[in-house]
Amino acid sequence: MIKSMTGFGRAEAQDEQHKFTVEIKSVNHRYLDFNIKMPKKLSFFDSAIRTLLKEYMLRGKVDIFISYEDFTQSHMILQYNQDVASQYMAYFKKMADTFGICNDITAAELGRFQDVFTMEEVDSDEKELWGLLEQVLRKACEQFVETRKTEGENLRTDLLQKLDQMFEKVGMVEERSPQILQEYRQKLEDKMKELLSDTQIEESRIASEVIIYADKICTDEETVRLKSHIRHMKEVLADGEGIGRKLDFIAQEMNREANTILSKANDLETSNLAIDLKTEIEKVRAFLLEKGYEFLEEDMVCEDGKYYPMMKVRPPVADTAGEDTEVKCWDTVQLKYGKLLLEKQHPVLREYLEREIRIYQSILEGLKAKDSDRIRQRKEELEQELVEAEKGMKYYAV
Repeated sequence: MIKSMTGFGRAEAQDEQHKFTVEIKSVNHRYLDFNIKMPKKLSFFDSAIRTLLKEYMLRGKVDIFISYEDFTQSHMILQYNQDVASQYMAYFKKMADTFGICNDITAAELGRFQDVFTMEEVDSDEKELWGLLEQVLRKACEQFVETRKTEGENLRTDLLQKLDQMFEKVGMVEERSPQILQEYRQKLEDKMKELLSDTQIEESRIASEVIIYADKICTDEETVRLKSHIRHMKEVLADGEGIGRKLDFIAQEMNREANTILSKANDLETSNLAIDLKTEIEKVRAFLLEKGYEFLEEDMVCEDGKYYPMMKVRPPVADTAGEDTEVKCWDTVQLKYGKLLLEKQHPVLREYLEREIRIYQSILEGLKAKDSDRIRQRKEELEQELVEAEKGMKYYAV
């Protein structure tokens, strides 16, 4: 089961002599980092508390607040310090002998001097205290884990819905492919009839042109691979915990296939579907970033007109604590195109951004003459995509 990085748990327990209240809350973090706040008299339980907490959590910045109330009044006893009293009396006698004065000190007067009598607290039974504290700690941890499971299941459900939407859009791309060829053939025939009105048109010539065009725009391999990646990601989501690294790799592959479909598409509807696919994939990547992966390095290459982003990431380390590092937030542009690529002004990314801008502008130009609720919505989406691509280009203006 997927668990969210955020959670909250609270519990309290008491007996006739003591009362404990424990609150636990966590946020996203690369490591397992505990911040325990408790009364000083409980500090000798610190190691035992940390050991217990590790049974319930692997990663996150976890704050634990422990309050303690002692209802007993009999834990203070009066102590007589005979050594201190003896030293007082020895000095009084020495003073009397030295100055020739009377040493008339009484027991009552001696008892008033500092540290002759002291009030001391009797140590509590550690075993008894730990028994009650352990009970309330486990109860708070169980509630904490349940909240993480609930939110994690909601995230998993949301991801599966997005994957279903992506699978549907890939199917629409496949359905659209033969229609594109038929429309291209019809356009080709109409154009040739217009130019060669009285001349016999060779069917073989038209067929040859259609075949060349079909090979150019063919996305069969990409759609098959993309469907395979979607099915694989669903299987990984069913595996349980520790799946973030796999999901990150699959998301990279899915994004690459969507980019290739978009680059090959010479059709408005297919381009729109490819853009939708990329948007859904970016949502998956946002989820992975929230899981705490640290991006160490990014690179990008172009081969045969296809752009391949590459990322070197460091997965969360469960047993490393104490480093107060926070997960860096990425804005939408950095999430879409790669924060590290943008910051180092990668030249291949610049080519890719310029191509993206041309594609969006071309699609918007084709929609100018059309008007409907769906077209207007699509225009707004494309304009937003264009704005983000242009924001990406601003990194290169520095």
